[in-house]
Amino acid sequence: MSDDQKVLTPLEVAEAIAKSVVTKVMPDVFAEDAVYVPRFALPGAPQSIAGKDAILQYFAAASSSPASGILKIEDLEPAYYQGKDPEVVVMEFTIKGVNNNSGKPFGFNSSIGMLRVRHGQIVEWHDYPNMIAGATAAGTLPQLISVLEKIAAQ
Repeated sequence: MSDDQKVLTPLEVAEAIAKSVVTKVMPDVFAEDAVYVPRFALPGAPQSIAGKDAILQYFAAASSSPASGILKIEDLEPAYYQGKDPEVVVMEFTIKGVNNNSGKPFGFNSSIGMLRVRHGQIVEWHDYPNMIAGATAAGTLPQLISVLEKIAAQ
């Protein structure tokens, strides 16, 4: 970042992340040594992703997957919370849109995330996605249940 570029506040970084939920283009707001932690990741999926490049690749792959194309997000209602630690902002998103396969509208609380932002860059992101509501809206709940049954049987 050059000296004349504005350093984003934690809230501005969270707002940039919120915008990416609709655009499916993750902003370049990660520190080189950032860590993304999807707290409810299924066994076999990454439990954490370290490094800016790896995180951006992870989100690029997710946004270009066939599953990502099922839900057309038309509206995002974000909420942000800042506590005593000035580096931390908590964000939660409610999304609304249409299932591209069925044409049915959907709306659900999609995730809660805790960002730690230092010098305008995310150094740590703990993400708590609502997989059940997402799978229900996408019409893929039976597949998620099947995966969970296989995990339980191990």
